[in-house]
Amino acid sequence: MKVVLVPCLLMAAGLATAEPDAVHSLYLSANAPTVTVAPRPEGRNSLRMPELEYAFELEPRCAGPFTARSLSLMIADSRRALTEGELADPETLGDVRLTVPAGQIAPIPLQGFCVSGAGAAGPDDGTESRLILPATFSVQASLLCASDGEQAITYTSAALDVTLVCALDDPAGAGTGDTD
Repeated sequence: MKVVLVPCLLMAAGLATAEPDAVHSLYLSANAPTVTVAPRPEGRNSLRMPELEYAFELEPRCAGPFTARSLSLMIADSRRALTEGELADPETLGDVRLTVPAGQIAPIPLQGFCVSGAGAAGPDDGTESRLILPATFSVQASLLCASDGEQAITYTSAALDVTLVCALDDPAGAGTGDTD
């Protein structure tokens, strides 16, 4: 009985150590950019966003003899591609930026936030009012792993938030989202 158990345990131990290396993976995290919004007139129920910049932290992993050859990030019609050399640099992977031009962003429906006049949303003490818009956009990412004559692509996507701040002391609205 002992002879049968020892080979089984060794085989199970071999599988357990090999399993984490057997899968290609791509993990990413992103900041939520902050947009300053000027007080809007009552009745305006949408907001045009300005250009948004997202900063990503990436963790690409290719299994076994495979190496990371390229990685692509896409938001709307904006794209950023990283080369094999960039993927080898840990500093690059800690701060990958992708800018989405305002023209690629549809107006955001928004009611009751940062409205000028009576019933304005925001504290009366002059401090800022914040609103997080969860899952406003999504990012799609792909990682190409390759070895001699073989290639594998790993895909992932993630929801992206935007934080709005009502500029109670900024009547000019410089650098803010526009109402529609």
